[in-house]
Amino acid sequence: MLDIEPRSLYLIVLHILAVHPDYQRRGLGSMLIRPGLEAADKAGAQTYIEASPAGLGLYMKHGWEPVDEMVINMRSHGVYDEEEIERQTYLMREPGAPNKLGKVDVGKLTE
Repeated sequence: MLDIEPRSLYLIVLHILAVHPDYQRRGLGSMLIRPGLEAADKAGAQTYIEASPAGLGLYMKHGWEPVDEMVINMRSHGVYDEEEIERQTYLMREPGAPNKLGKVDVGKLTE
């Protein structure tokens, strides 16, 4: 576990996380983020993450809640295929947030 002095941090940012597709859906993502969440909880710190649609379910399961999203029309950048719209969801997790299985319709975040 990470050794973080209580109250020394109030916000921890989880950076890029990826699991090779051959090893996804085996709990590896949860194993990778668990030590950081335990340290954040011990320090009383919120945690922040930016999630792709592929990673959103993992983060929601561990107590993050969506606070905003960015939608980019990639057509204006020369992309003309099924990936024309890029979504990035911003999430915050309060210290000690319970793990849960959650789903969110990210399209409703901008309404």
